[in-house]
This record gives sequence, structure tokens and C-alpha cells, in this order.
Amino acid sequence: MLAYKKKEILKNAREGNARAQLEAALSYIWGKNGFPVNERQARIWYKKASLSGNPEAMFNLGTMYLNGEGGVTDVATGIKWLKTSAASKKKHIYRAVAPQLLSEIYRCGLHGISVDSNEAAHWKTIAEKRKEKSG
Repeated sequence: MLAYKKKEILKNAREGNARAQLEAALSYIWGKNGFPVNERQARIWYKKASLSGNPEAMFNLGTMYLNGEGGVTDVATGIKWLKTSAASKKKHIYRAVAPQLLSEIYRCGLHGISVDSNEAAHWKTIAEKRKEKSG
């Protein structure tokens, strides 16, 4: 049964289905649906889903680049994907989390980013507005 599930997810993902691409990435991260844990493969599928416009994948890909999971650390690319996720108009589970994380990165100078109080305030305002709307 798990082999079938894995085969179906990969078939749909390879056909360009962004949701299936995200599911493949999540399955590789968590080792579910018959997939082995493999951060490198997860990063590949997060990137495909991100390029297909999936903001949840964009957030996860951004954090993988920031932390060097599944490949080399690339802070600039990580920040780019977090900003793309945060700017998305689509509803997704990281809708308020992405701008909050960006705010913290700029407020505290995390990942070698220069402290930037204006950028931190910008992303914090977005995060707070989204929290109010969802709460």
C-alpha cells in the first residue's frame, strides 16, 4: 500500500502538480508514505513546488537554504524564498509565520543578516495584520 502511495505521489509530482510536489517533499522530510528520510530529495521537491507557486513549499525551501538542510547554506536564496512566501496572496499555513520569521531575522541579525529595524518593522506589521485576520 505504501509503495503504491509513493508511486502515485511521485507520478503526480513529476507531472507538475504543485500539491503533489509538496507532498513528495514532506514525505521525504518525515519518512512517510513509503519514502525514506532524505533532505536532499525534499529540497529538490520543495524547489519544484515553489517554482510551481506553492507558498508553503517556498517557506520550507527558504528555511532549508537558511539552515543548510539538504544542501549548502545559501542565506540570500533562503531570504528570497521566505519573502516570496510571505508576499503570497494565497492562503497557506505559514501566512503569518513567514513574515514573523523575516521580522526576527532582521531584528536580531540572524544568519549573518545585518540588523535592519525598518525591514523588521515592515515584516512584523504584515505578520500582525495576518494574525488578526486569522484569529
